[in-house]
Formats: sequence, structure tokens, C-alpha cells
Amino acid sequence: MVGVASLVLAATKFVDFNRGAPANPVSAFLQNHINLVIFAQLPILAMFGKLLFREEKLNFAEHLALAAYASAFRSIFFTLVIIPAWLAFNWHYPTTVAVYLGLWVAYYGIASAQFHSGNRWWLWVKGALVPVFTQLLAFAIISGAIWVWFAFFKR
Repeated sequence: MVGVASLVLAATKFVDFNRGAPANPVSAFLQNHINLVIFAQLPILAMFGKLLFREEKLNFAEHLALAAYASAFRSIFFTLVIIPAWLAFNWHYPTTVAVYLGLWVAYYGIASAQFHSGNRWWLWVKGALVPVFTQLLAFAIISGAIWVWFAFFKR
């Protein structure tokens, strides 16, 4: 499913890391291999899930199963709802991304509340934090890679 979502991303130019500027190797990699970035987020989601739900003593593979299931649903939702709505209604790009990420956070919270046992509201809050922390870490890694490129290799 990640492959289909990546194909739709590339075909519609929903994500354009170059934004008309000359490509650096980091943005070129992201543009051509966004599927690897999406796939790499699975173990990060599982890691944050394991950290936030450690009192349940589930193993990493169980958290990875939740992350894979939720990410597959995320890809399907993106491909069948977000991209068609963006194209049909000509939504403003930052608004579309904000709505998409907000729905992703809410959905992961719901999936976590169903997956784990305990107070549903508290489980939803902790579950919603998992993709937030994942996105922040992914953003930090990508920003760091771009900074390293411009600081040390672009002369």
C-alpha cells in the first residue's frame, strides 16, 4: 500500500521537496524515495508506542503490528480520500497537510485505544502522541541531513 501511495504522491506532485529550487541530494532522495521514508517510520512508531505504553509489557513486534496496520490504513485513506479531495476542491496545500496529519494523529489515538487495555481516553491521548513524536523525529532527522549537506558539502 505504501508503494501505491508513493506512486500517487509522485504522479500528483502533492509533495515537491525541490519547490522549484535546484535539488540537493537530500531533497532529491526524498523526492525519489518517499516510500522509504514512510516505511522507515514504522519502527519509529513502534518505538514510541513501546515507550509510551511500557506498563503493558508488550513486545516490540506487537507495537510494530499496530504501526503497520495503522500505517496501511493511513496510506489507503491518503490515496482514496485526501489526494482526490485535494485535486477536486483545489485545497490550499498547507491546510490539506494539516488536516491530513491531524486526522492521522486522531486515528492513531483511536487505534491505540482499541489495541491496548485501560482508560480509553488516556489511551487515546498517549496513542495520539505516538505519531506526533514520530513526525517530530522524522522532521528533525530530515532537517539535520539538509543542514549537514549545506554546512559541510555545499561549497
